Order: sequence, then structure tokens, then C-alpha cells
Amino acid sequence: MLAENIKVIKKKRRLTNQELADLSGVPLNTLSKILCGLTVNPTINTLIALAKAMNCQIWEFFDEGQGHGAYYSRNERELIRCYRKLKPEGKQLVQRHAADLLDYQGKLLTEEPVAALISLPLYLMPTSAGTGQFLDSDTYEMTDFPRDDVPRGATFAVRISGDSMEPDFHDGQIVFVRQSRYIESGDVGIFVLNGEGFIKQLKKTEHHVKLISFNPNYKPIPVSPEDSLRIVGHVLG
Repeated sequence: MLAENIKVIKKKRRLTNQELADLSGVPLNTLSKILCGLTVNPTINTLIALAKAMNCQIWEFFDEGQGHGAYYSRNERELIRCYRKLKPEGKQLVQRHAADLLDYQGKLLTEEPVAALISLPLYLMPTSAGTGQFLDSDTYEMTDFPRDDVPRGATFAVRISGDSMEPDFHDGQIVFVRQSRYIESGDVGIFVLNGEGFIKQLKKTEHHVKLISFNPNYKPIPVSPEDSLRIVGHVLG
């Protein structure tokens, strides 16, 4: 392998045996024995001299790729070729820039990834968590929310006004809702009762329907057959 690799590198450098001997200071007779395979264990000084003369690394003499850069892409080999042509000052500059780029790349990998976003309608007219707020409105803004914060199935968002659903829901909080005309008893939903919007818990029995507040300072709102009650959606979170 040693002899073949030196031949390949020598050919790539377009050097004759005599030119390589002259450049390296290795006697032509010694070089010929190495290239013919008669000398398989030359001294380290001889290898250093040959590597310096051919502008390569000693390990390339023992590379299974036969010293022609088989483990490098075409672009990598071109970069190496250009680097070897640089003066010491230029090589130092390349090394500094490479170190800076590696440092920058490392910082990018350690930065927190940008959260994926999901866009939902956020209705500008708040929903009452109190005595009622007119809800029916087409006024909304498409708003981006972190995907991890949005419950699965949410179709829109609405802001709460009031404190009747404390401690679970707070004044000014945005809640996510799945649009639906039916929810189970015990679920929290968005309702329009006689034209006014509420966020409440639905309680249904065989004979009664009530909208319940979590805050004990607010009494349940009974729903009579004469009232107009529309379920807007199920509050998911």
C-alpha cells in the first residue's frame, strides 16, 4: 500500500522520480526501492521528507483510498487544494474564520427552536364571565398561537371578560373553543342566551337547564323554555 500510495500522489503532483528525490533530499536509489516495494518500512525521516516534498500528510501514504482523497467530496478536495496554495497568513485567516463558523454553528444548535404556530380567529368581542356580553359579531383577527398551547380540535379563540369563572378562568384570558351545537352536561361552553354571550358550565337535568359560574359569588342562571339559548362551542382550554 505504501508504494502504491506514494506513486499515486507523485503522479498527481506530476513529479518524476528524480524530481521527487531532488525536492525531498531522499536518494534516488532509496526512493526507487520504496516505489518498487523492496523497502516496506522506510524511516520516519524519509516519510516526513517525501510528505513535505509532495505537500501532503504522512497518513495519506497509508490511506486505503490510495492517497487520492477518496474520503473527500470534490468540493472538499478543491478547498484543500486552495488552502495548500495559501501563504501562512492566509492559512491562519482561514483557520480563524473556520473556528468562528464552528462556534456560530454550535450556538445555533443550542438555541431554543422557534415554536411552531397555528393561526386561529380571535374574536374581538369578549365573552362574559359575568352578567352577559353581546357576542354575535363577525369582527375577529387571525392570530398566531404556539401550536403546543392550542388544544386539539380548537376552531377559534375568544377573550374572557369578568371573574365569574374564577379560579379556572380569569378576566382577560384567551380561551380556545371547538365550535359545536351540542355539549355534555358538566362541560364548559360558550353560550348565547337571549343575545348575550357567556362562558359557563352547562348543567342539565330532566326538567332544568342552568348556566353555572365557578365563582360562588355568582348565582346560577336558569334557562326557561321562553329563553333563546344557543350553544356556540365547547371550551377546550
